[in-house]
Amino acid sequence: MTQKHRQVSSTRRPWVIVRRSGYQGLDIASLQDDVYFHVVSVDGSTGDEVEANAHFIVQACNAHDELLAALKECMSLVGEDNLPENVNDVLDRALAAIAKATSPQAP
Repeated sequence: MTQKHRQVSSTRRPWVIVRRSGYQGLDIASLQDDVYFHVVSVDGSTGDEVEANAHFIVQACNAHDELLAALKECMSLVGEDNLPENVNDVLDRALAAIAKATSPQAP
């Protein structure tokens, strides 16, 4: 018996961190039209670890599509003898996506 894998999309982004009263962990939610849709709860051994994990997840997920597109575009340039005129535009988008993935997120 073989299993069929179906393509399922992740919850729409942007994802944000939500603090619940009386809960020591943090929630990550999708924010759509001023409504929060729960994605996952984040727990850890320390408050600092919970905070760091939640910020990392939100930052990585929110930057994913832009990073992937920019890097694919950069890779399409590798090995070409004549670089296209828009190579600086492509590299600027790649640098912006990298900056988004590595800059601190506001709490």
